[in-house]
Amino acid sequence: MIEGLTDRVATYGELADSISRVACSLAARGFSKGDVLGIYSPNLPEYAIAFHAVATLGGVITTVNPSYTASDRSNRCLV
Repeated sequence: MIEGLTDRVATYGELADSISRVACSLAARGFSKGDVLGIYSPNLPEYAIAFHAVATLGGVITTVNPSYTASDRSNRCLV
C-alpha cells in the first residue's frame, strides 16, 4: 500500500503484521465478535489496518469521517 500524501509504503507482509498486532491489542482489551468499533479518521493506512483487525475478530465497523457535520457524527454514534 502507498499513502499518497507522504509516499509511505507498506508491503503486504507489513500490513498483515500490523493487522495482527492491532487485532491482538483489541482482543486483549475485551473486543470480540459482534462488538462495534467506530473509526474517526481520514483515509490513512492506519484506517485500513484498524478496519481489517476488527474484521479479523468478527467485529463490526462504523465509520465517522472527520468531514461529517456534528449532526452526522452524533447520528453515527447512536447506531
